[in-house]
Amino acid sequence: MNLTLDDSEKFLDSFIQPISRITDGGILKIEPDKISSLIATGDGTIIVYGEYAQSFPVTEPLVLNIPDLKKLHKLLSLIGTDINLVVDTNSVAYSSDTVRFKYHLYENGIIKTPSLNMAKLKTINFDGSFTITSERLRNLLKGSTLNPDISKVYITFNGGKVFAELTDKARHNVDSYATIIAEDYTNAAYATSIPINFEIIRLLSASKIAQFNVKLATKLNVFNFELISEKVSLNYIVSALTN
Repeated sequence: MNLTLDDSEKFLDSFIQPISRITDGGILKIEPDKISSLIATGDGTIIVYGEYAQSFPVTEPLVLNIPDLKKLHKLLSLIGTDINLVVDTNSVAYSSDTVRFKYHLYENGIIKTPSLNMAKLKTINFDGSFTITSERLRNLLKGSTLNPDISKVYITFNGGKVFAELTDKARHNVDSYATIIAEDYTNAAYATSIPINFEIIRLLSASKIAQFNVKLATKLNVFNFELISEKVSLNYIVSALTN
């Protein structure tokens, strides 16, 4: 099929590039009204579901098993603004007077998708919420230079404010750095801190989005970091770690 992207910049920079930071290979599903992807980090603590909204000439989903998302991003970036591809389950191809390539895909079954049911995700009772600005995320990221080997960040709630602390409470004599990341926490109270993978801070900080919506399911200790922009939505599902 011929696949033309209405907004190649949004597709590349706001959709493909962010998901390429999660894992090397991933699956893109082309549907009549969107391209979607469900992927996870190697340890499974961060699951990402993304959508790029556009109409496509397909009646049934077309599944593309991408061996290397970063390589695909680089190839498509060489085209420019007018991206018109020939795609099938075996390859992604492009040809013009100046650029030509054919990128072969994996067969079905080689790349595994996370066992996350998006319909069930919508039924989860997210009873807490707050927003984080990119500026506060960058401040937290700068603080991580004090403890470059720390892989956890502890989220704590106090009087409507949200604090993030970089440390490891499972180890002795570990330095810590804490800063406020939000002041609009609403709904359910939460008395204890929640440790999560610090990689989520790096991933969000690399985004060009100015503000992120965060929802918390207090009974499950699960966060949903939402990045929503024109044509693109990304949901980072983050499960709590052990102390």
